[in-house]
Amino acid sequence: MKKQLLGIIVGCAFTGWATAGVTDWVNGAKVGAPLPSHDLQYLSATPITENKLVLIDFWATWCVPCLQAIPKLNTLHAKYEKHGLAVIGVSQEKKEVVSKLMSKLPEPIQYAHAVEGSPSLHRALRIKALPYAIFVDQTGKIVWRGEPEKITDKLILNLLEKQGNSMPLKSAVRENDQLVRSAKTITTGEQAVVATRSNAQSIDRYFQSNDLSPTQWAEQTE
Repeated sequence: MKKQLLGIIVGCAFTGWATAGVTDWVNGAKVGAPLPSHDLQYLSATPITENKLVLIDFWATWCVPCLQAIPKLNTLHAKYEKHGLAVIGVSQEKKEVVSKLMSKLPEPIQYAHAVEGSPSLHRALRIKALPYAIFVDQTGKIVWRGEPEKITDKLILNLLEKQGNSMPLKSAVRENDQLVRSAKTITTGEQAVVATRSNAQSIDRYFQSNDLSPTQWAEQTE
């Protein structure tokens, strides 16, 4: 019991340091390395991961930041599942512990979730600090690691594009931000987007969050 309590305290401490990048230093997942052999016991339907970009979220029922990340992961699952993303939540706790929490969550987990079998991913990747996540490409290689809060739409679109499952930027804008382009003009050799007043601020925020210029967006929405 003392060892378990100590593990929880240490884990929570690491969780508090996550924004400083300590989790990357503590956890053993390496970008470029193959995903180790593992066994997952699903509490949900088994997801289809073949030829998919897979987001694996390591979490625990006692980890508050992990629970706070669930709505975001639900959103990513809803946005990108049909474009080639599979989201999987993985806990190393017992099935009964995780199942008990499921009925109490204010927002149910909508993506696939499982507990560790043997061999364990937590052990193979030396995951000791939570919350933590990795992206695995269709070849089974780890292509990104970090805290779930650092996952952005831009990151996912870039990773999907690299493995040939890119979604047109036009679709991303319309589906993710529900923006409507009202007109497009051509000025002195470059294209610019002219939006309605109600959408102007939203489009500006989209450009800033995705490092795009109106010209780039206009070129890809033709």
